[in-house]
Amino acid sequence: MARQLEQAGSQNGFTLIELLVAISLLAIISVLAWKGLDQTLLGRRHITDNMQEERSLLLAFEQIRQDLAETAVDVRLPRPVLQVRSDTLSLVRWSLMPDAAPQLWRVDYRIRQGRLLREARRIEPSAGLGPTWQRQLWLQDLDAISAHVYQPGHGWTGTELAAGLPPGPTRLLRLQVSRPGWPWPVTRIYRIGP
Repeated sequence: MARQLEQAGSQNGFTLIELLVAISLLAIISVLAWKGLDQTLLGRRHITDNMQEERSLLLAFEQIRQDLAETAVDVRLPRPVLQVRSDTLSLVRWSLMPDAAPQLWRVDYRIRQGRLLREARRIEPSAGLGPTWQRQLWLQDLDAISAHVYQPGHGWTGTELAAGLPPGPTRLLRLQVSRPGWPWPVTRIYRIGP
C-alpha cells in the first residue's frame, strides 16, 4: 500500500513552476519574432516606395531623352528651339506619327509646387500654340531643375539653343534634378536633335 501511495505522489507531468517558465519563454520569443516581422514589413514598404520613385525618375528621364532627340534644331522659328528658365525646360520637337505629316510641338517641363509636369502643345502654322494636348505628372517633392546647353567651340554656355541651326556638331543638354533628402542632384547629359 505504501508503494501505491509513492507512485500516486510521483506522477509523470509538469509542475506549475515549470509551466509558468515555459509560457514566459514562449511569450518572450513571440514578442521578439513580432518585432522582427514588423521591421521586415517596414523595410519592405520603404524599398517599395524607393523603387516607385526610381521608376518614376527613370521614366521621366527617358521621356526627356526622347523629346530632346526629336528637337527641331533644323527649323527656322521666331523663338529658340530650347530654353531653360529657373523652373521650366521648353523645347520645340517633331512629332512623327504614322500615316500623318510631321508636326511641331512645344513641350514644357515645369516644376510646380514641387512636382515635375510635362505639357505638350501642337504648334499651329498660322495660329501659334494650340490647346494643351497632354499633361503628365512625373515626379513629386522636387526642389529644382537646372540645365545648361553645350555647343561645340563654346562649352557649357547658356540656357538657349537658337532655331535654324545647321546640322553638324553635337549639341548636348546637362540636366540636374534635386530633391530634399538627396545628398546631391541627379545629373543626366542628353544629345539634342537627331
